[in-house]
Amino acid sequence: MNNVQLTRDRVLTVHAGTHKTASTYIQSRLLANAKILAKAGVFTDYPQEITRKFKPLVAALQAGDWSAWKLYLQKVPAHCNHILVSAEQFSQSLANPKIFKPLTKLLLKHGYRTKIIVFLRDQPDYTNAHFVHSTRRLYHHMPFNDYVDMQLNECKRFYDYEYLFSSLIKEPGIQIDFLPYLSSLGDPFERLMRHLGFKPNTAWKSHSEGAVNIQPGHKGVWLAQEISKQLFEQYGIIDGKGSPLKNRGAAVRRIAAREGWAKDRYYGFDEAMFEKVVENYAESNDRFAQDVWGCSWRKVYPLHRLDRQVYELPASGTEHTKMLALTQEALDFIVDEAMLKTKKHWTSLFLN
Repeated sequence: MNNVQLTRDRVLTVHAGTHKTASTYIQSRLLANAKILAKAGVFTDYPQEITRKFKPLVAALQAGDWSAWKLYLQKVPAHCNHILVSAEQFSQSLANPKIFKPLTKLLLKHGYRTKIIVFLRDQPDYTNAHFVHSTRRLYHHMPFNDYVDMQLNECKRFYDYEYLFSSLIKEPGIQIDFLPYLSSLGDPFERLMRHLGFKPNTAWKSHSEGAVNIQPGHKGVWLAQEISKQLFEQYGIIDGKGSPLKNRGAAVRRIAAREGWAKDRYYGFDEAMFEKVVENYAESNDRFAQDVWGCSWRKVYPLHRLDRQVYELPASGTEHTKMLALTQEALDFIVDEAMLKTKKHWTSLFLN
């Protein structure tokens, strides 16, 4: 290893999500404020300008492609002592010692210490957000309680923070800071910037319009589930992740935005299911909170359940007719797009 004299501010900071904690919004604000950050010595350029994302660095981590990281580090101007990268996918990748240990060694060789910043949601809130996201993208049409049970049984690596981050917390070569994700604590981008040492009154620029993921509302969730059901019944399609329907949830987002559904946010928990999730994570949450904040979990996340808010289609009437018409509109769009995509694919193969 090269002997490099580290300075206190020579650091690579990874904003590592987690998922559904306004990462897209934070990344849009980073882009909008890149010049301000660069002037302060913070390098936020993308590894590949064409992608306008940091995901190539995540992919390189997962593949063990350290050449991509070396090339990225070579791009850093001499006046920048701080690198800041952001992608929610980092949280799962960097939880693996086989990934974060080689990364910290590589960064140390180039004179950088490693810092990771992670936003965390309370598990019921997090599960609800995951359900809305996966439903809107047509990944499934599961009832909410069935989905929550599946997450409890199969997805410990997403929701059990003690389990997920224990290796990182114990790693002496990495500083990892956890920030609670709560609307009462204010703007997450500005909180991130304050955590990095910027003054609260810094004149940050706003994000670009359309850069923020907006919840489709309880009607949008109903619409997405109905579309998934119809895709299965009419076309035998079970999983919307599969080609040629990848990212077809855009149809739901477009209709939800046009109809103004975002203000009626979806919240699927009834009291019994809420208590089930809270109880499932209570002990590990408290151990985790004591390790990272020196207090109980509920000191950081006061126990609070919202009123259940889901949409049920009226049995008849104008709204019934309209919602079914919107379902058909979305289906027509999805099928037309899929057929066009398939046609382009086969045309390309034929021409080549």
